[in-house]
Amino acid sequence: MSIKQVLKDKKVQFASAGISEVDAELILAFVLGVERMELHARDFEESEALVDAALIEIEKINSTESRPSKAPVSIVDLGSGSGALAICIAHEAEKKNWPVTVVAVEKSDAAIEWLKRNIAACDVSVRVISGDVLEVLEGVKCDIVI
Repeated sequence: MSIKQVLKDKKVQFASAGISEVDAELILAFVLGVERMELHARDFEESEALVDAALIEIEKINSTESRPSKAPVSIVDLGSGSGALAICIAHEAEKKNWPVTVVAVEKSDAAIEWLKRNIAACDVSVRVISGDVLEVLEGVKCDIVI
């Protein structure tokens, strides 16, 4: 079981006992012998690996001779949450002058609000689609799914 899953499970368990999420994180960090923020650091490493993998695939797709020139590579971020992955990929592709179309799909209204704020704050081109993946993407084709 990953640290992320343990943290999620314990937050639910502690919440039912009236213990806040921050206190749950502090307790788990103490038990594991790490700082509280180290619980989240591992998620960043996984996110960076996903972004790097997507960028490698974009580069491969762009270098394919059969690909029409200037055709954007389409990327769909499923369950985008805060939009970190979609935003990073859009930002890095823009820096490299790679044509991409990035779509962030999220069904949580609360997450959509943060997703839109984060996209605006980072000034990147990411399209947001609100809804369940099985409903809003039916028949949609893309190059990369994350």
